[in-house]
Amino acid sequence: MGKKMSKMYSSNHNILLVGEGDFSFSSSLATRFGSASNIVATSLDSREELVRKYSKAEENLNVLENLGCKILHGIDVHTMSKRACLKRKRFDRIVFNFPHAGFFYREHDARQIRLQQDLLRGFLRNAKNILENDGEVHITQKTGYPYDEWGIGNIAEEVGLFLKSQVPFHKDKYPGREGPRKKLQHGKEKVKNVQWQSQYSAGGRGRFLLLFIFSHKIWFCIQHCCYFPRFKRGVGEEVFKS
Repeated sequence: MGKKMSKMYSSNHNILLVGEGDFSFSSSLATRFGSASNIVATSLDSREELVRKYSKAEENLNVLENLGCKILHGIDVHTMSKRACLKRKRFDRIVFNFPHAGFFYREHDARQIRLQQDLLRGFLRNAKNILENDGEVHITQKTGYPYDEWGIGNIAEEVGLFLKSQVPFHKDKYPGREGPRKKLQHGKEKVKNVQWQSQYSAGGRGRFLLLFIFSHKIWFCIQHCCYFPRFKRGVGEEVFKS
């Protein structure tokens, strides 16, 4: 079977998907490839919990299993690189869509923001340990206040990952993919449909990162320095490269 592409993913990539909900993104990607033998899809919840929470989870899991996907449940992003089923593997792409630590406080509360930062820090540290040298870490998230306060760029720098680029993320490229589950506040859904995708790179000694231009906004990435502007509120995917 020849190489098949789906936006930033290839059937030749070893892909790890973490924090999956109803597994709609995994299923969409695998269906596009016609095979999931290159995909490891994981969730923190057990299969039983997922089926109870998400109406399409069972259907998507069955699709993945039929296409040869390795599915793992009970995977915590804080410790995933130490799990026997993952620690000896190396991935070209590691994807975490809409990471969220849970609704303990209001989104703009400093305590909730710290929880988000701890989640992202744990994920990025572990992702780097099982990432190929030229691999990328992709994070989809909302942008604007208070989400910009999570400081993903700063957290990435802490673990040796740096912003590479940011490009739009188009949901229609992944048919069947559902957005994040969000609780309702005052009867109104808090999910936007505007999406973007950004990329981060892992800096090595003497390695220079690239200069990217997106929507007339510029990132200056030289050695271990990265400067980038704030963005209008929306939803986005961030990508880290090693």
